[in-house]
Amino acid sequence: MKTCYSRWFRTSLLTLLAFLVSGCATQPAPERHTYLLRVPQGEASPVSPGRLSLAHVAVPGYLEAQEVMLMVSATEVRPARFHRWAEPPREGLTRYLSNRLANEPVATDYRVDVVVEELLGTEKGSVRLRADYALEDEAGQVVRGHFDRTVAQSSDGYPALVEAHARLLDQLAEAIVATVPERAP
Repeated sequence: MKTCYSRWFRTSLLTLLAFLVSGCATQPAPERHTYLLRVPQGEASPVSPGRLSLAHVAVPGYLEAQEVMLMVSATEVRPARFHRWAEPPREGLTRYLSNRLANEPVATDYRVDVVVEELLGTEKGSVRLRADYALEDEAGQVVRGHFDRTVAQSSDGYPALVEAHARLLDQLAEAIVATVPERAP
């Protein structure tokens, strides 16, 4: 009787394991998506006597993660499991802003520092960027500014979320340029 029971138990256990393994094997793995912040190619600006050089971009700790982060409540930030940045976010933000500022005509050289306080999308389809920035000219004069804007995604989904990030970074670059005391002709 003991042998019969143990054989039945082993057979049942092996059948259950085979069923579980086959169930896992038939589920497709979730597709992973990676995103880049891409600067649109624009026309080259005329040669100017000065340049806006992005020296430093500081970001909060959650923007050091490779996962795209979402604000899910007033105090909770959650990573999107299958949606990642193709490069470290701080590097992507730095490259994007550097490219946007490099061709702006200015009268003298300026060093630009940016401190991003918040750059997050929400599950409701909006993205907010809050940042402080400082421009320092060759004489050491500093002009500071603050940027705080929210935009709506153009559609649902993570590609639209990334596009909204880029729109906000474009607006931040425009705000930095507008802060320059002397613009080149």
